[in-house]
Amino acid sequence: MRLLCWLAGSGAFIAVTSLSMQAQAQDYDMDCKVILCLAGGFPATCSDAKSYMLNRLKKGKSPFGACTYEDGGTSEAVKADARFLLGKEGHLCEPGKKLFYEQDDDNHLNEVFCYSNLRSYHQGGELVTIYEGKEPATFVNFTTQITVEPGSAEAFTSPRYYVNTGDGTVIER
Repeated sequence: MRLLCWLAGSGAFIAVTSLSMQAQAQDYDMDCKVILCLAGGFPATCSDAKSYMLNRLKKGKSPFGACTYEDGGTSEAVKADARFLLGKEGHLCEPGKKLFYEQDDDNHLNEVFCYSNLRSYHQGGELVTIYEGKEPATFVNFTTQITVEPGSAEAFTSPRYYVNTGDGTVIER
């Protein structure tokens, strides 16, 4: 009976350990997938990798962890330029548009928008400015660009991506 209990306990321990190792392996596999998907602009087959990356960013972590091979080795062939954005640099306009960004003396955002052209004229002794083609700026709070195989002939550098970690928007520039 004691042997049977010991075997049952050992089996449970092995099952839990195996599940834990499997979860860790999936995380590592997901880190590798994020690297590949990020380099490719998150095609439709990468929604799980995109969600994984966004969850890491929401927790204040880098977009991905270590990409580990089956043999336990780690890929060092990736360079990620990644950082959170603050203030003015956290707002994007469509190409060809300019950003209007205004803060008060206490650094509170007063107004932000994109525009295509501005005209100024004097009226009654005051300068009047008209912003043409106004549209809302897109809020982003994180940017990243990844280089796979940096320094080699096979090096590939992705476009720069801007991310809104709140709604999951990823913009390629």
